[in-house]
Amino acid sequence: MHVLEVGKPYDLFAGRDMASQDGCILEFYQEYGGYGLILYMNKMTEIEKLFLRRGKIRTRVINENNFVLTLLNINNDLYFDVEFDPLLYKDSRMNNILNTNMMDVIGVESSDNTVQTLRYVSVPMKLYNIWIKAWTNAKYEQNFSERYKRWVKDLQIRYDLEKLWDMGIYVGYMGE
Repeated sequence: MHVLEVGKPYDLFAGRDMASQDGCILEFYQEYGGYGLILYMNKMTEIEKLFLRRGKIRTRVINENNFVLTLLNINNDLYFDVEFDPLLYKDSRMNNILNTNMMDVIGVESSDNTVQTLRYVSVPMKLYNIWIKAWTNAKYEQNFSERYKRWVKDLQIRYDLEKLWDMGIYVGYMGE
């Protein structure tokens, strides 16, 4: 079990360089199950912290075949894209990956790698069902991981986050 505290270093991603960057990582916890949505931002403002703690987190997806790119919009201000390839897990997590729709939302200041906000939410059922279908089918597709990575990269090159948001299909909000 790993304890997260606001103001303390975020050390679950040792070896990943997120210094002074903005982005998002969806992780599945091995210890107890559940998801962690790590939103890391450089020079996070007080209003951004407030949005992460209490703002409405709307979700959309771009879903093509079994490829899913989840998109987040927080308080109509912050945009994130959420890449996730379940086949990257080679340990026992893969067996439990679809057992819960609960998620920790962790706001991390990327300039000094400290936890700024913590929040616990449920994933909207419509989004969760899309994840279940796509991730269950992924293991049956040849070269899924390589093809998924290329698909996401192509979308990110062609469109900014706000345009991707506009293209996505609304699937609910966190905590509904």
